[in-house]
Amino acid sequence: MIKRIWIAAALACLALIPVTTQAQTLTVTLTWTAGVATSILSSDASYDVFRATGACAASQTFTQLNTSPITATTYVDTITQTASAQTYCYQVTGVNSADTTQQSAPSNQVAAVIPAVVLAAPAAPVLAAPVVQ
Repeated sequence: MIKRIWIAAALACLALIPVTTQAQTLTVTLTWTAGVATSILSSDASYDVFRATGACAASQTFTQLNTSPITATTYVDTITQTASAQTYCYQVTGVNSADTTQQSAPSNQVAAVIPAVVLAAPAAPVLAAPVVQ
């Protein structure tokens, strides 16, 4: 029997980088609170982090970001952004450190919305009349 571990996911930090026609690299930092230990998920539980592209929804298809379970309650996702704006949806599961096939139900989903940032051209310089002394 797999017992559930509750994980409260929260978006802690979002670094915005101006988006242009060239690819930009940005990071999204996720932090969460470790769940209550159970007989299946011990206090040294690990975690898997998942991301989907698009708005959060129950029908969303997620891709695991980490290649092996992580023990920290923080994960930094590095994204190469080529579109003008994008939404990413994240969720976390608890994993039994002794048997990684045992996972908790996923956490609540949290969205990171990366808006398009358009930098306006600076105003033309204004030349002041020369000062004669």
